[in-house]
Amino acid sequence: MPPKETETDSVHEQSIKSTEQSEHAEITKQRDEYLAGWQRAKADAVNDRKKFQDEMLNTRARTIIYCIEVILPLIDSIYFAKQSIQNDTDQQEHKAHKGILLMYTQAQQVAKELGVTFIDTVGVPFDASKHDIVNEIESSDVDSVLSIIRIGVEMDGRVIRPASVVIGIKKLT
Repeated sequence: MPPKETETDSVHEQSIKSTEQSEHAEITKQRDEYLAGWQRAKADAVNDRKKFQDEMLNTRARTIIYCIEVILPLIDSIYFAKQSIQNDTDQQEHKAHKGILLMYTQAQQVAKELGVTFIDTVGVPFDASKHDIVNEIESSDVDSVLSIIRIGVEMDGRVIRPASVVIGIKKLT
């Protein structure tokens, strides 16, 4: 016959259960704290990675802008040489003309690879965000760019340097 459970045994079992429950609650609380800490650390790491990537992109963009600004005088010279030879019909077949056109095309390709575009199109409507007016000439092409005096540069939709242009104005009668 099994021994009878006494009141002391019952109290002892309840004490053990109570201790186990409090230990379980403490372990659960500690687990939840560790989990919350890990989740915060993970979120911080993700945010830090995003911040680092943004900083890298900004640094890259600033570096490209700096490089373009440094070589702009060279690009301007090539553009001016191209324009002066294009205006001289006797020289258009000259080898130097072809070389200058090639250099300008290469400069455009390099700029394009860097995400930079030149603002150098004649015949487009004047855009104050991309063009600076340096002269106005009477023309039937009112408010259109008639010529580029200095090319502009744009990167990711942001104008680094506006183009200096001559625009058409209404003929005075």
